[in-house]
Amino acid sequence: MYKELTPKDIIYDFDINRVSASEEKWMLPQYSEAYKKIKTALQIDNDGYNIYLVDDYSKDRIKHIIEYVKDIFKDNKAPDDICYVVKDDDKQPIPIILSNGLGNEFKEALEELQGLYSEYTFQFYNDSENKEKDNLVDKIQKKRNEIINSLVEVSKNSGFDIKSNNGGFTFIPLNEGREMTEEEYEDLDMDEKDAMISKVNELKAKAKDILEQLKNMEANELKKNKRNNAYVSQ
Repeated sequence: MYKELTPKDIIYDFDINRVSASEEKWMLPQYSEAYKKIKTALQIDNDGYNIYLVDDYSKDRIKHIIEYVKDIFKDNKAPDDICYVVKDDDKQPIPIILSNGLGNEFKEALEELQGLYSEYTFQFYNDSENKEKDNLVDKIQKKRNEIINSLVEVSKNSGFDIKSNNGGFTFIPLNEGREMTEEEYEDLDMDEKDAMISKVNELKAKAKDILEQLKNMEANELKKNKRNNAYVSQ
């Protein structure tokens, strides 16, 4: 005679202590082999090795990989900071090795220096009571606007909005005249993303040239003003 087994008749017998809370908590199952290779590469104690993971961009994947790497290195001595400084070619930055933690201090010091430069430049432009200096300010501002407006026009024609900051310019892709959302970017195919990245690189190169023009233009005008003031004082 058969009797139907109901849920309340089932006895669940398992040991919760046997459930692993190891490093696998950071792993996405479909990337288990990639994680193993990352761990193997990170255990190489020699210089000259780099790890590259080629895949579609995803915030979740990056977050899991970062947490996984942190878990591997949690008991290791903190490594030195590597800061990359762009001088002449943004594709060949110069590395600067600093003790752990000093990288952020170096970055903050540079940002403070940039802020001071902007502040003193602003004071120079706005505290002037000298007619020659006022004319110089107007001349520099007019040239600056002409140069930046040309970059804005090129950016819009390429499908990007442009915003300026202390470090230069930020290019934001547009979709039907408005800023593209992250979801819209994710929906693009690889060819569209590659084309967009290529356009951004072209705009960055143009922006670099424009920043150099602005810097040289301001320096030249300030030198002229300094020479004129020196001549007047003689």
